[in-house]
Amino acid sequence: MGRKSIRPYEEITILSLGNITNETKFQLFCKIKAKEEAYIILSDDHSESKFSLKDKKFLDVHIGDVVMAFGQKNGEEMYLDKLIKLNLDWSLLVKTRALEQM
Repeated sequence: MGRKSIRPYEEITILSLGNITNETKFQLFCKIKAKEEAYIILSDDHSESKFSLKDKKFLDVHIGDVVMAFGQKNGEEMYLDKLIKLNLDWSLLVKTRALEQM
């Protein structure tokens, strides 16, 4: 499911990890499920995706943090361009989004 937006990061807002399609730039709310030196796993409670960490630009995020992720999918590879750490309660965010969809 995609939504057109006037946000500065392209025109598409992806609402969940499972809906990211090929050749797409995305932004989404998610939380960090696992983090290692070579990869990071992001989850939105419905699906999760593994992203490789090729540089050191995501050092300030930790497991359990709620983030806004910006990236793109090219073929089978998904890349993160930016993670913005948010000061949000995940369960409250999920409940709010469920109410919005009613």
